[in-house]
Amino acid sequence: MDIDFVIPYVNSTDTSWQQSLKQYNPKADFNDCRYRDWGTLPYVFRSIEQHLPWVRQIVLILASESQVPAWLDTTKVRVVYHKDFIPEQYLPTFNSNTIEMFLGSIKGLSEHFIYSNDDIYFLRDMKQTDFFTNDGHPIVRYSIKQRIDSAFLKTVKSVCDIIRQDFNHNTLPTDKFYKPLHFCQPMYMPIVKTVAALHYTEMLNSITRFRDTEKNLNQYLYTDYEIFMNYGIPDDGVGKYFSFDNHNQGELAQILLSPPTGMYMICINDTFVATQEQGVITQKLLDIAFPNKSQFESNI
Repeated sequence: MDIDFVIPYVNSTDTSWQQSLKQYNPKADFNDCRYRDWGTLPYVFRSIEQHLPWVRQIVLILASESQVPAWLDTTKVRVVYHKDFIPEQYLPTFNSNTIEMFLGSIKGLSEHFIYSNDDIYFLRDMKQTDFFTNDGHPIVRYSIKQRIDSAFLKTVKSVCDIIRQDFNHNTLPTDKFYKPLHFCQPMYMPIVKTVAALHYTEMLNSITRFRDTEKNLNQYLYTDYEIFMNYGIPDDGVGKYFSFDNHNQGELAQILLSPPTGMYMICINDTFVATQEQGVITQKLLDIAFPNKSQFESNI
């Protein structure tokens, strides 16, 4: 089974990108946690090479040519620009949700692919069957929520309610909703295209240039559809969601340098409370955990 690994990325040190951002938002802060770069992307590539050697190709989604990291060996990584698959009227975009609405338009992507973020690292070897069944069905890990205590969870429920309407056999109570875990998501292109066709108008109406939690839909449209098709499994503890809102640097060091049994991946999420100093320490810890350069890094 061919499986591609897809990662959207923002190089916030790119002056051309900064000028574009300022044009549409003069008050924009390049150090906002949605944009800032802790220099950790190489370690994502290292962890994939080390623990997911069966990946056919890594596809890096960038806004433009000026976004290509200086260290990246572009002969080993497939780079896709926003203009290659997002309609011109929605560009430029500074919103990852917009990217997700058009994943089905990326040409040459394998039928089975894993959509991830640039803050997810693999700690142990994983198999194709950890993401897709032998029959090719995506395995989506999720939890069931009922309380809505944040704007984001309100969006999550809205997305679930949209997909719920597509299934007459649904047994999930209407006051509850699925929340796919904050890790990389296995996706099956025919399902992505089916959802895009079913909810094309809703998807387009949700698009904004900058993130709007109240209005945007997101990638959970695809993963919720997969769960309703019974391709999901409840949270099985294979990953850890880490943020400095709720955890400390000591916990991170312990996980990265001595992963607990059964923990295969970690999302180190940058948040508004995280400091630049914590970013520096995180990079140092990742360098200890993944010291060897990958084939995706140039020798320059």
